[in-house]
Amino acid sequence: MGTITLTNTLTNGTTADAEDVMEDLNDITDVVNGGIDNDNISATAAIVGSKLNLAIPGAIGGTTPAAGTFTTLTGTTLVIGSGTYDKTRYINLLPTGAIFPAANYPALAQTDGTNFSYWTLAFEKDTDESCFWVFDVPAEYDAGNVTITVKAVSTATSGGVSWTVKTATVADAGTLDSSLGSEVIFDAKTVDGSAGDIFEQSKTFDPGWTAGNLAVLQLLRNVGEAGDTAAADVKMVIAIIEWEVA
Repeated sequence: MGTITLTNTLTNGTTADAEDVMEDLNDITDVVNGGIDNDNISATAAIVGSKLNLAIPGAIGGTTPAAGTFTTLTGTTLVIGSGTYDKTRYINLLPTGAIFPAANYPALAQTDGTNFSYWTLAFEKDTDESCFWVFDVPAEYDAGNVTITVKAVSTATSGGVSWTVKTATVADAGTLDSSLGSEVIFDAKTVDGSAGDIFEQSKTFDPGWTAGNLAVLQLLRNVGEAGDTAAADVKMVIAIIEWEVA
C-alpha cells in the first residue's frame, strides 16, 4: 500500500491523453516499489492481478466516488466502480498431488464421465484412510485462520461424512519428519440425496503455520467418528485452503 499523486489531466474522469498517463506512470511505479509522492490527489493503491486499484477519496474530473470505492486504471482509462480489495487467496489440493502412507490410503482413480473425465480419491466406508499434501506456506500468509473446504461425491444417498485434518509446519533447519498437530474434526454432513452429486464440507481453524515455511497436511476420513454413517466410498474431488494475505 502507498499514497500516490496523479496530475488531474483526466477528461470527464474517464479518459486521459496517453502521453499524460505515461507521465503519471512514474508515480505508479513509485508505489509498486514502495515509494510515496504527494501533490494534489491522494489515493490508496493496491495491485490486483495486472491492474492497479486506487481508492480515491476526492473528486476527479467532477466525479466524487463514494467512500471506500475503488477505481481501476487500465491503459488510458480510469474506471470508477464499487467494491473492496479482496485479500482472500486459495491453495488447491488435487487428488493427483496426494502422497500416500504405507497402508490405509484412498484409491486414486480416473473417472470417465459422459461429459468429461476427472480424478478422485476414494475413501472407504469401513476403514480409516488418509493421505498427505506437502506445500510451501505463501509469503503473504497472515498467520491467521484458514478455511478448508472438501468437495466430494458418493454413490450413497443417505448418511453423513466426517473429515479430520492434521497439519504441521517446518522451518529452515527443522526436522522434516516432524509429528503433526492435533486433530481438527469437521462436523459431519449428510451426503446429497442424489448419487454422484457434489457435497461440500468446510472447517475454519488456526493451523499454526508460518509464512515461508514448509507445510504438511493430512486428510482423513474417520469412519469411527460420530456422524460418519454414509454406507459407501466417498470420493474427494478437490480440497481448497482459503486464507488471507497479510
